[in-house]
Order: sequence, then C-alpha cells, then structure tokens
Amino acid sequence: MIDDLAHDLDALDRATGPTSALSNAVRPLKERAVVAIGLADITGIWTQEKVGAALSELAERILDAGLGWFVRLAFRHGEFTAQEDAAPVPLPGLFVLGGGAIAANDMSYCGPLEVALVYDPEILAAQKVTASDRAIFRIASELADAFGALNKDGTLFEIRHQGIAMAKATKTASDTAFALSVPDMRAFLNGDASPEDRAWFATTRVVAGDRKGGTAFAEELSQLLWHKGFKASDIRIAVSGEASGKDAPHRDPHRKLVDTCQLALGQQHDEF
Repeated sequence: MIDDLAHDLDALDRATGPTSALSNAVRPLKERAVVAIGLADITGIWTQEKVGAALSELAERILDAGLGWFVRLAFRHGEFTAQEDAAPVPLPGLFVLGGGAIAANDMSYCGPLEVALVYDPEILAAQKVTASDRAIFRIASELADAFGALNKDGTLFEIRHQGIAMAKATKTASDTAFALSVPDMRAFLNGDASPEDRAWFATTRVVAGDRKGGTAFAEELSQLLWHKGFKASDIRIAVSGEASGKDAPHRDPHRKLVDTCQLALGQQHDEF
C-alpha cells in the first residue's frame, strides 16, 4: 500500500502551486493509506511494530513530496537558482530531521511529527545552487501550513517544529520561521543548548530531502552529542520536559521509559 502511495506521489513530481493545492493533492492519498493501515491494525493482520513503521514511512514519503513541491516553487519564482537546466530535487543540502515518535517508528495516525528543517550552505555552494535564507525560512513555514492546523480543511499530520529557541538564539529566523543552518546548529549544540535540545537531536534520523547530506550531518551530530554522554540529571530533564516548564503530554510512560533507556545507553541506542 505504501508503494502505491509512492507511485501516486510521483505524479506530483513536476507540480507546483499554492499551499492549499499541495494539501488538497496529498490529503486523499494520506487518508486512503491511513484507512488501509488502520484496518491492518484493528484486524490484527499487522503487529504494532509494523503499523508504527508503516505510519512513519507514510509520513516520510508525504514530507518528502511536500518539501520537493516547495523547492520547485522556489525555483519557479527565482528564489533558488542552479547551473542545471532542471531544478535539482531533492535540493542538495536541504533535509528534514525527524525525532520523537517518528524517529522510533512509533506514532499515531495523525502524528505528531517532530521535525527540524535543516540546510547546509556549504553543500548548496558546492553544488552551485543559490538559495537565500529567507526563501528556506519561507519553505519551513509553508510546510507547516500545508500539514498543520492552519489548513482549514483539517490536519494532514500534526507537525511540531524543533529548534525554535535555537533559531531565536542565533538570530537567524523570525518567530514564524523554523529552518536551521548547519553552522548555527553546530555552534548552538556545542554551546548553550538545553538537555532537551541535545537529547532530541542526538536521537534523530533523516526523514526527507537530501538523504546523503542529511545522513552525513546526523552522523556528525552523533559524535558531537554523544562523546560525553548524558548525565542522569540531563536525562531526567530531557525526558520529563522540565527545562520547558511543562511535561511532554504526547509521550506516555512507556515512551518516556524507552527515551530514558536510549539516552542512558548512549550510542548503542539503535541496538536497543
């Protein structure tokens, strides 16, 4: 069923248009896949692990299609330029990191999707692509609008952007922009980042966009964030949400226990 969805999403390959057009194009595809996954779930044909993995793959494929849609739109409007005749999609150096339930292949039918849109100016320059920070920030906002509650026809997936505090601290984005640059992330996570931020980025994976560039950066993050490990106090703060002054209501006690074990085991969390 996910392969059928991928085939349908391929039809959007050369499409561009406003945010509402993307939502209207993707919504029936997502709903059809969710119904099929839901039936496999309630009838017991699939295990909970397979249901979670299918939902994560569904979210990844739709995020990928949405990101490609807005990249093509930016090229069409002249906000991005490249030496190639055709717009390079996925755009080199632009990727989405997924954390929380989506990174663990364990999510509900509508999310939430915990994501961070990241771009690497060095990769963009090496590929001779000109892309302004402002245009990338706009893509982040439009991606949130297309998937989130601002869409009047309902939510495709609830999206929770990570790195808002980071963007404000580095003064690279407005209150409505959530894109993060690789240099700013390196500096922030190596400096004043909270235990929550460090824990979230330490357990992420690439879920959309430039997989090659994103995976290389995720491995770099792993070395940066895990080399000292996490203290017991940091783990408690990261899992409970104490730093933000509120509990993490979307995570049940079992999810919090798994998060605690992942952080305590350090770089061996994938094997766990």
